Amino acid sequence: MARAQRKANIEATSAGNADERRSWLPALATLIGGLLLTAAIFLLLASGERERAHDEFERAARDRFLSVARELEQGLTGLQGLAAFVYTNPGMSAEAFDALSRHLLGLSPGLDTLAWAARDTQGGGDRYLLSRLYPAEGASLVAGADLLARPEFAATVLAARDGGRLALSEPFPRGGDGESRGVLAAVPVYRTLISGADERRRRQDIVGVAIAVLDPQRLVEGALSRLDPVKVELRLFDLGAPRGRQLLYHPLGSLRGAAMASYLADPEAFGAVEHLQRRIEIAQREWLVVATPAPGQFFASLGSRPWWALGVGLALTLAVAFWLRATVGRHGQVEAMVALREAELSESALRFHQLTEGAPLVLWISSIENGQMLYLSPAFESIWGFTPEQVFQRPGLRRELVHPEDRDRLRRLVRSAAQNEGYDTEYRIQRQDGELRWIRERAHAVRNAAGVVYRLAGLSEDVTAQHRHAAEAAVRDARLRASFESLPEAVLIVGSSGCIESMNPAAERQFGYAADELLGGPVAVLLPGYDPLAPLDPSRPQSGVRRGGGRFPALVPSSDYDDDNGRHHVCLVHDLTALGQSQTVSSRERERAQAILSSITEAVVTTDALGRVDFLSPLAERMTGWNSAQALGQPLPSVLRLRDPLSGLERGDLMLSAGASEVLRLVRRDGSELAVHCSVAPIRSLGQDVGGVVLVLRAAGSDAPGEVQAGQPSEPSEVLDSFGRDALTGLPDRPGFVAKLDNALEAVQAGGAPRTLIYLTLRQMHSLTALGGEAMADRVRAGAAQALIDVLGPRDVAGRVGADEFALLLEGWNAETLPEQLAEIRAALGQYSMEVQGRTHRVDADIGAIPVNADSGDSLDVMSAADLACHRARVAARSGS
Repeated sequence: MARAQRKANIEATSAGNADERRSWLPALATLIGGLLLTAAIFLLLASGERERAHDEFERAARDRFLSVARELEQGLTGLQGLAAFVYTNPGMSAEAFDALSRHLLGLSPGLDTLAWAARDTQGGGDRYLLSRLYPAEGASLVAGADLLARPEFAATVLAARDGGRLALSEPFPRGGDGESRGVLAAVPVYRTLISGADERRRRQDIVGVAIAVLDPQRLVEGALSRLDPVKVELRLFDLGAPRGRQLLYHPLGSLRGAAMASYLADPEAFGAVEHLQRRIEIAQREWLVVATPAPGQFFASLGSRPWWALGVGLALTLAVAFWLRATVGRHGQVEAMVALREAELSESALRFHQLTEGAPLVLWISSIENGQMLYLSPAFESIWGFTPEQVFQRPGLRRELVHPEDRDRLRRLVRSAAQNEGYDTEYRIQRQDGELRWIRERAHAVRNAAGVVYRLAGLSEDVTAQHRHAAEAAVRDARLRASFESLPEAVLIVGSSGCIESMNPAAERQFGYAADELLGGPVAVLLPGYDPLAPLDPSRPQSGVRRGGGRFPALVPSSDYDDDNGRHHVCLVHDLTALGQSQTVSSRERERAQAILSSITEAVVTTDALGRVDFLSPLAERMTGWNSAQALGQPLPSVLRLRDPLSGLERGDLMLSAGASEVLRLVRRDGSELAVHCSVAPIRSLGQDVGGVVLVLRAAGSDAPGEVQAGQPSEPSEVLDSFGRDALTGLPDRPGFVAKLDNALEAVQAGGAPRTLIYLTLRQMHSLTALGGEAMADRVRAGAAQALIDVLGPRDVAGRVGADEFALLLEGWNAETLPEQLAEIRAALGQYSMEVQGRTHRVDADIGAIPVNADSGDSLDVMSAADLACHRARVAARSGS
């Protein structure tokens, strides 16, 4: 049995040896054939290897060209992102700039520095000062520096400003060694998208430039770090730079000054060297990337003697092994490249998803042909209330959510986006839950390779909170300003240094100075004893000084508040002399007015602005059953109970029915009733403010008692005629003028000829009031009204529509003769002048004019448009344009 086992082992060993020997037979045959065909096979393999090596070199060079271009594109994308952020956030903080710059620098290692240079026009010239810089330490730029001060930067900034696009500079030395080079990239930022597209508005509408410093050394090294390590050398040149300064990157850049550092450092030195090159055109500059094989490569030394020293048998074996390795290696390289591309695409998609997922802005892309939405970022759901998938399933959903009043306007903007290169607008949306939101949307046109607009890309932002805050702030500011300017007491706002920062019109009148004459000056000019650091006793009278040196006693209570500019003191200046005089005059005038009202043969009741009774004539006391002592201070409906004769309901809306005259039932205090004619008229001050009402009662029919009926006159026609006419000038007041304007609009819309509406505001009336008093100002207003009446035609209308504002409605409209008409009106006003404290005041005004035609809208729209034209004329006059 042991013998049989031993035999089996011997046979198995013999069979294995035989198989091994048979496996060498093909190799031996191949070796023999190789020995016979050594020369022919080697030449064939050498030729094939050279071609393969050349192909591999071309492929590696193309990959590096593509990677360099991609790195450059990512770097410039970061700069474009910075410019877009600055455009949407002009008031960005330093922290927000640093946070965004830190993220954008991660897009490409070629980005060295990001900065924002704001335009500064102070001093009569343009400067672009670096107001934001990241990183602040070790950067090539200096915060606060003017980019136009360096010639290599000035040309780039001006080219970006005038061209409205990205501009690159020539290479400039950076760093302390003087050898490192950088390239400055600049993107202009304008006030609006339309400004960037209009060459005539670029210079005046530019607000600054977004700046990036590109490091060519790190740009190329970053591109090479993403590829497999094939021995290919790259050199980067700027063909637009002067010769000798064209080199941006050299593989031996760290050995500048060494013997090899100048090897192939000129773009024209590659004639006899195997190389590939690619031109990259960007921002009107042309860069050249040149790839060369690294010295010592196999195909560079393939014809040397060591290869012929190989053995005849090893030549064929090494050639086959090298071919197999090359074949397997080639497949591996292809697989590695595919995996690398997939990883890069995945990484790029991940970055884009991270950027859009956390951003509060909605990024979207749509087709220009049919408006179909191609992409919506996830933030859409939080604002619109629908997911992007629902919008893709219902293409019209996004348009349906737009508020009906904004839908047509937005549709017109989208349709004209291709011609206007985009749009920037705000509109409202109505969410499914009924909530109304404001959306700001900025879109720009995207062109294909043929230059045709085929897509729209944009950003949508929820600005509801900004609208709400702006409205609240505007209301608060308007209320505060109106309160400040309407205070009857003089108010001074004084800084901690003792300088006057603001004063209201009452202070101008009290001290006799215009605000412009005192702002920034010491408060001691007006209040010699006032010290903001040691406030005076508010109960102790102080001495105030008027223009001309006149002094008056005053109480000066004050309060303090702090803001970002420091501490401020609010001083109320009570003129004790004026207070005593005004009390005396007011008492006399009131006694005289009450005597006149008491002598009228009709019952008269007056109220204050709050609807409280402040006067009853003797006849009103008898008619109502109330005496003055009991009625004064009572609400009007409590004293004067009036019922509708038809319904029997009491009328409590007398304050709202000013101007009405009707027959009502008066319920006297004892409960008896009396039929009366009731006429209501508003009590107006010179500024047209309603300060109360006056009610005139007279008995109607046979129900009146004998003492009331006797001698009752008819209702005065002057009361009715006073409505719609200004008491000072005799011209129609604003309601009266608007009524005439409504009639003119009806005639124009019915096919009549267009009209001309002129709106003017008298200048320097506050100063005139402060110098000469309200009576002097009224003389000027009356004189201006007479001057306007003198230039009117037979069918023209003039009206006083405000304290210092007048309106003229003229026959016809002629844009060519309009300047002559305005000049005639200005000349007529200028002929009226008067002496005020030794100065000649000549009447002048800011004048605006608009046509009144069938498309003008209602009277409110027309008056608003005319007021806006007058405001623009005032702004143009102040700016000197």
